[in-house]
Amino acid sequence: MRSSVDEPQLDGGIDLGVVSDQPAKPDSLVRSAWRARLSIRVPVYMLVAAVLAGFLVGAIGMRQWDAWRNQTRQASEVTLLVAVAGLDSGGGGAGHVTIEGSIAVLNAGPMQVTVASDATSGVVTLSGERLIPPGGTRRIEATAVLECSEGVAPVVLPVDLAVTTVDGQRRVVTTNLQLMGTTWFDTAMRACSFA
Repeated sequence: MRSSVDEPQLDGGIDLGVVSDQPAKPDSLVRSAWRARLSIRVPVYMLVAAVLAGFLVGAIGMRQWDAWRNQTRQASEVTLLVAVAGLDSGGGGAGHVTIEGSIAVLNAGPMQVTVASDATSGVVTLSGERLIPPGGTRRIEATAVLECSEGVAPVVLPVDLAVTTVDGQRRVVTTNLQLMGTTWFDTAMRACSFA
C-alpha cells in the first residue's frame, strides 16, 4: 500500500508557492485587469438607471442652455416706435422750421431699454435719457429742425435714438416719426408757407 505522504496529489490546483524568475509583463497585467473589470456583471436595472440619469442630465442641460440663449437674444433685441406727443413752439425762416415739443417712445421689445438722442446724426434731438420698461411709453422733450421744400414741410422725419439694452450694449436705432395729421405738421406747414 502506498503512503499518501510519498506521492504528491494532483487535484488540478495551481501551486502558488512556485515563483517565476521572470517579472510579469505589463501588457499582460493591463489585459488581465481589463478582463477582470469586464467580467464583472452589472445588473440590468443599474444600466437602465444610468442611461436614464444621463438622458435626464442632458435634457436639463439643454433646457438651461436654450433658456440662456433666449435670454441673451431678448437682452439685445430692440423694437421702438415713436409718435408726436406735444407741441410747445414752432417757427421758421430762410427755408427752415424749428419745432420744440415732445415725442412718445414706445418700447415694443421684450426687455427694458434706456433711450436718448444720438447727437451725431438726425434732425430730431431729444433732451435727457429715459428708462422704458417693456410695453411702456415715455414722453421725451424734443427739438426738430426741418427744411422746407418749396413751401411744404416734410411728412416723415428720421429719428436716431441711442439705445442701451440690459446687456450693456449701446446701439443707434433709426425709426421714422410720422408728421402727417399732427400739430408738428400743421405748425411746420404754416411756417414753410411763409419761408
